[in-house]
Amino acid sequence: AVSLGRANEAILESSQERQRQLEDEVSRLVAELQGRDKALAGLQASLTDQIHKAAATVDRKEQAIEQLQQRVMALESDNGQQQASIAELLAKQQLLHQTLADRDIASQKMESQLVDLASAAQRVRDSSDSAQEQVAS
Repeated sequence: AVSLGRANEAILESSQERQRQLEDEVSRLVAELQGRDKALAGLQASLTDQIHKAAATVDRKEQAIEQLQQRVMALESDNGQQQASIAELLAKQQLLHQTLADRDIASQKMESQLVDLASAAQRVRDSSDSAQEQVAS
């Protein structure tokens, strides 16, 4: 019975030692899991912060793109208006060229008529001078 008691005592001590080892292992694993949870929480917070920053950057870029698109549309509108103004000015220029050409033609006709009138006036003077000479003789 003594040897059975000692054997039971040894088994009990061995079981208690094993239980302490297992409790130590559980404590170690719990501490490791808690450490991992903290690390994971830190990584998640960092990732969330990076996502927020990236979203803010994307928003700013989208706003910049929208502003650029509006500016492009405004420039295209201005360009269209300028093209219309240029077309209008070209039409006026063409009209002015035609008007000047018409004036040149009219001026040439008037010069020709003046030459004809001057010739006719000279013939009338010559004829008048000749008639006066005949009357005087």
